[in-house]
Amino acid sequence: MSDVFPSRGPQAAPLSLEQLQAVLSGLDVLGSGPAVADRAIALAQLAQQASNRLDACRQLQRLFQADPALAFNLLGLAASRQAGVWTIDQALQRLGDDSLSDLALSALGDPEAGACAGFHHHSLAVALAAEAIAQRASLEVDPPRAYLAGLLHDVGKLALCQAMPRSYQRVRLAAQTAPQRPVYLERRLLGGDHCAAGHLLCQMRRLPEAYAQAAWLHHQPVQAMLAAGATPRLAIAVALANELAHQALGDDDAAAPDVDRPLELAAGLGLDQAFPRQLAEELPSRLQQTLAGLHLADEPSPAALERRRGEALTTLGQRNRRMHADLSDARLRSRALGLVQSLARKLRSRSSSYDVLAAAAEMFAAVLEPGGNASAPMVAYAIDRSAGRATVIRYDGSQQPAWRWLGLRKDLDDMTAPTAVGPSRAVVEQLLADAPGLDDWLNPPSAFHVPIRSSQHWVGGIFLAGQPDPEAWAVLEGLADLAGLALSLVQSRSQAAQLNDQLLGASQMMAAAQEALVQTQMLAAVGQMAAGAGHEMNNPLAIISGKAQLMRARAASEEDRQTWDAIVRQAQRLSDILTELMELASPPPPRPSDILPDELLGEVKSAFLTSGHPQVNSVRVDIEMGEGVPSIRADRDQLRAALLEAVVNAANAAEGPVRIVLGARQDVVNRAVLVTVRDDGPGMDAQTLQRAFAPFFSLQRAGRRRGLGLPKARRHVANSGGRMWIRSRKGRGACVTYQLPAAQ
Repeated sequence: MSDVFPSRGPQAAPLSLEQLQAVLSGLDVLGSGPAVADRAIALAQLAQQASNRLDACRQLQRLFQADPALAFNLLGLAASRQAGVWTIDQALQRLGDDSLSDLALSALGDPEAGACAGFHHHSLAVALAAEAIAQRASLEVDPPRAYLAGLLHDVGKLALCQAMPRSYQRVRLAAQTAPQRPVYLERRLLGGDHCAAGHLLCQMRRLPEAYAQAAWLHHQPVQAMLAAGATPRLAIAVALANELAHQALGDDDAAAPDVDRPLELAAGLGLDQAFPRQLAEELPSRLQQTLAGLHLADEPSPAALERRRGEALTTLGQRNRRMHADLSDARLRSRALGLVQSLARKLRSRSSSYDVLAAAAEMFAAVLEPGGNASAPMVAYAIDRSAGRATVIRYDGSQQPAWRWLGLRKDLDDMTAPTAVGPSRAVVEQLLADAPGLDDWLNPPSAFHVPIRSSQHWVGGIFLAGQPDPEAWAVLEGLADLAGLALSLVQSRSQAAQLNDQLLGASQMMAAAQEALVQTQMLAAVGQMAAGAGHEMNNPLAIISGKAQLMRARAASEEDRQTWDAIVRQAQRLSDILTELMELASPPPPRPSDILPDELLGEVKSAFLTSGHPQVNSVRVDIEMGEGVPSIRADRDQLRAALLEAVVNAANAAEGPVRIVLGARQDVVNRAVLVTVRDDGPGMDAQTLQRAFAPFFSLQRAGRRRGLGLPKARRHVANSGGRMWIRSRKGRGACVTYQLPAAQ
């Protein structure tokens, strides 16, 4: 499966709601992972046999209850027939057991959409945690519905994985080298995030708004959830369940855990502070117990998957042929009746321009009776002036018309809209910046154009393969007016919804900026304290030190001399601390130069091995260089000191022999160089990791380290325009990453 739009650059432009809807509209069903899909298809085939039907359907129901893709497909299909479907049982009451088999046969996802490995286990863990939270806290829904809200919370991520597999793989790769959560990387690399995609997808499939809200808001701050959601306590519960699942399953692709967020979320629900830790400890066993009941086999081989896919397609083909034969007569009798009512039924509050164009083209086809003939297709378009492009579809009778985006002419607003049906060549040249962009879909000399207007504004049109009979023109123009009204309403709603998403994004950015401001204020306070202390204390310290040195020289005994010597040393230590604090708050300005990464790492290695460190004989230091790593633009001395600090910390933390790897590689996305200091030592727990850069924090015994090394290192890196962060887990070593500007 390839991406539905061209590859996006390192910094993607924001996806409009229209564009995101167009991407998601191409997903007929969501595919499950290989192991779940293989089990689902096998059970669906067993259900075709009368002797196995009852047991196979029961097992299928349990599988649908535990897999986000299967549950979403079933609830969406049931909601398309009748609103208000909350649970798997309600969906089966409306659809019957046969729907399980039909959807199970469509369960196998595209092999290329592998960017969501581990998705099933994480989603199921969140569902189990959300159900447990609902049993303890008072939510707007009961525990079974909280379970499904948790199961579907990341359905937008699954949709992006399948709609844009190659683009989403870039997000996963970037998440391995950046400290941000994937939701921020999605916005930067794709132009949109899985929360907005999940919210939109749930609304497009008419799932309960509570599920859509949980998918949309679970990464937001607590106050934003309380302000934006109609079911805020459910959203907070799902957010808490998501955090606990990440902690319990040890997701290596997630950002460093925020140990305070689960406590804040639990407080928002009025839960005891010990409850999140207890649930996180119980969650792995609950997950394994649930998985054991599903009887999932090991992940099948590619050959077995392909064979299973072929069997499923054969069974579906047989069913579809029977359905088409049964419905053929009914279509012939009702094709030209109730066109306006049909359009009203198809379009919903969350419909996109694509939906309107597809419905309008279907209405035109019913009038013109083309019979879905691909040799005489219709091409419909909607004008999006704000994006400078047209959404274009090609309707040939298929259920999912092909679509593309084409650029508009910059002077389109200055032109007069076509007012009547006529030949299409002039319209194509008037509309598109690249007129040949429709040549493969349309033959302009023989095609005719029907304009779509709303309040005299040109909002779209339909190209017909040839001129129909005169009796059809009046009907077509009336249908075009109705389509124009629908397009205008859709575009107005899209702009309002996009503004709402931007406001929520701004809320998250403000929360992150507030945290950065707290760090800045803390350093400013340290600087003020150091400056004041240095001014008030240096003179008294100098007097104390001088007098102590004088008394040491006059000491009558060795014991007295040692006493005065200790006073001199401690006075000097206080003076050194004040000097370090002032340097932390106001470091010297950098002297940038171009630095070869391999030379820099060699200098750091040599500096450590010749430092006389007590662990130097039990530490192995290696250097690993990536290919094509550019030079670094930074202050050489400050950067060397920052790297050496990470090496010394790794040696200090080691309880025995340890290997430290100094690495450098190119960061193409950010036009930077990533330098890493990685060790296989004892690592850090979440609380230690969160406080690693706090001044005066140290795990060394008193007198060994002052706890200013890492804060000073981060200041030196920031001085040169870089960033520094740490990833670590208890018992799994640590990796300190420096993102540094590449030399021009």
